[in-house]
Amino acid sequence: MSEEKKKILYGFGRYQGKELDWLVLDRETGSDGKMLVLSRNSIAEMEFGGGTMTMGSDEWYASSQWHESDVRRWLGGTFLKDAFTEQERKCILETNVPCVDMVVTNEKAWRCKVTDDGKDTKDRLFLLSKENASRYMKTAKERICGKGWWLRDWYTVGGWSNYDVAYIDKEGFDKHGVGYLKFGVRPAMWIRFSEDQLDAKEKQRKSSLLKEKEELHAQRENALKSIPPKEKKEYTRLRKEWEDAKAETEKKRMLFEEAYEKWEKNNNEIRKVNKELESLSGIFFLRKNALKSTLKQLKQTEEELDKQRGEASRIRYKAEDVQKAAEKAYRIPRLNKYIDQVEEIERRIAEADEELKNIQ
Repeated sequence: MSEEKKKILYGFGRYQGKELDWLVLDRETGSDGKMLVLSRNSIAEMEFGGGTMTMGSDEWYASSQWHESDVRRWLGGTFLKDAFTEQERKCILETNVPCVDMVVTNEKAWRCKVTDDGKDTKDRLFLLSKENASRYMKTAKERICGKGWWLRDWYTVGGWSNYDVAYIDKEGFDKHGVGYLKFGVRPAMWIRFSEDQLDAKEKQRKSSLLKEKEELHAQRENALKSIPPKEKKEYTRLRKEWEDAKAETEKKRMLFEEAYEKWEKNNNEIRKVNKELESLSGIFFLRKNALKSTLKQLKQTEEELDKQRGEASRIRYKAEDVQKAAEKAYRIPRLNKYIDQVEEIERRIAEADEELKNIQ
């Protein structure tokens, strides 16, 4: 399944000195239509928190219920006040946020009776549910964000509740864990924001990025000029050798992936043929004979493809060793201060280029 490219709302709000960017997940048509947006990055890392839970006469652990969670209180209080201007807050709409109770079966868990049932809420800022995340970000790759981020679903087992909350892990898959763990917070909100306003924000960010790139290129030139002539000659030579080695490694990596895909495709065909053979009864002897002949050919192909895959892997690792040696030669101590300065500028240029690709 291919990754869907989403529109981005740039620079709506500012937190801890940085402008906030938002993925547009859903929108209503019209010049003043509503948009559902999700923070592009995690804006904080914190416990889900919440009310107490009981086991016997003891109260312990945080509840996994959204309506009484620390995350909800923080988003609707401190964050809403600090991150948005008065004008921006007027655009953020109050939303009905339904309680999501995920029933888990055949799963061992410590279980505690909750002090209250989950409740629907009305919020201006909220967390996505597991269903929301799956619907708006259909691939695991789209859902990856740092070490993981909270959803709002809570889990029960047969009328009892453990203290687990849903989250997206660092590889983009939904999991659930105790509410006192720390994960990223990606607020979502419905806002009233027109297409014209969205486009204006995009143009503003593009202009800012182009200006930033121009300044960074000037900084890079100045940084290179600051390298003494003798060191610069060595720096230039060693850097070229390293970059050539990186390019060669990338070519070998792509060849390995191509060989691996061919081998995997052939293996999938073998599995399909074996599965069909197992399903056929004795009366389908003609079909079975044809399948056995196909299977024989596929296994012969598998041997050849496996050799190719192994050779491609060996060549790839050899190229990686050459790249590591070239990088080690490049990063000699007396050049480090120049390397670090230039690479930091180049990293920022690459980030600006990547962002411009998203806009264009």
